[in-house]
Amino acid sequence: MIGAPQARSTHPPLGRALRFSFSGSTLREIETALYPLWVGFGRMSTVMSQVAAEFPLSLYSPQVSDAITRRFYAREPRYRDLERWRRVLFPFEMRMLERFFPAPPARILLHGAGSGRELTGLRALGYKVTAFEPVRALVDAANRSLDPRDSPIRCAALQDWDRWKAGPYGAVFTGWGVWTHLILEQDRLQVLKNFREVCPIGPVLLSFFNGHKFFDEHERGDTLPPIHQPPQGTLQKMTRYWLRQRILRMPPLERGTGWNGRFYYHGVHRSELKEEAKKTGWRVAYFEGNALRFPHAVLVPEPSL
Repeated sequence: MIGAPQARSTHPPLGRALRFSFSGSTLREIETALYPLWVGFGRMSTVMSQVAAEFPLSLYSPQVSDAITRRFYAREPRYRDLERWRRVLFPFEMRMLERFFPAPPARILLHGAGSGRELTGLRALGYKVTAFEPVRALVDAANRSLDPRDSPIRCAALQDWDRWKAGPYGAVFTGWGVWTHLILEQDRLQVLKNFREVCPIGPVLLSFFNGHKFFDEHERGDTLPPIHQPPQGTLQKMTRYWLRQRILRMPPLERGTGWNGRFYYHGVHRSELKEEAKKTGWRVAYFEGNALRFPHAVLVPEPSL
């Protein structure tokens, strides 16, 4: 009957019934029985992820790394999405431009131009940009979208000095994360020397993966590990020493070398970058310390004595 008071149910709500279907002691018994399984599964997952990261490192070589990196960027659709990236400079790039770079229309050398994000962004600000990119698929995709009146992106890597040694430039701008692909110290030193030659007075913007631990219980700060760190733990001794050095007769891995499941990379350490800059006529004017921002740094020329 409409408007008649409803009889109160004598049955508890379903959620409450489920909540109290087991006594407290029964739940504790179940949790006690399952806990070793949870811990064991967690440990197994950790070991599997460590093996998945360590085994590729035992096989690292510059040739293999270069081939894998080029293949990844050539096949990853998001890096060829020209409309998504057109004329988009990230906040950290804009901050560094405003703080350290000469005003437009300065001439900028751009390495790691990808499909044109940085190039179109810099040209929109009025800069004159000479751009290079090592992955042919990205070069072709970018050049098809550029205005025919603009100079195209050329296919060359940072190590291809003969293809980009013409200068001078007012600044050097490297693409998003490009510096992390220079895994060998000798390559990084040579490229910095080349930058110094073609850009004698301007800044250099680098972005990369961070080589610092998220936290360090020993609070070692900027203490720089040795270039060839001894293997740590049983797994690294098996992969980095016995498999890599003793069986395959390959050189030890350099500091900061890593594998992220897609390509090899170099994690940059603040003290390492300071040391490499000093050796090549630069100094670190800025190193991003905010963990919420993409890691980057700006180098400026060290005045000659």
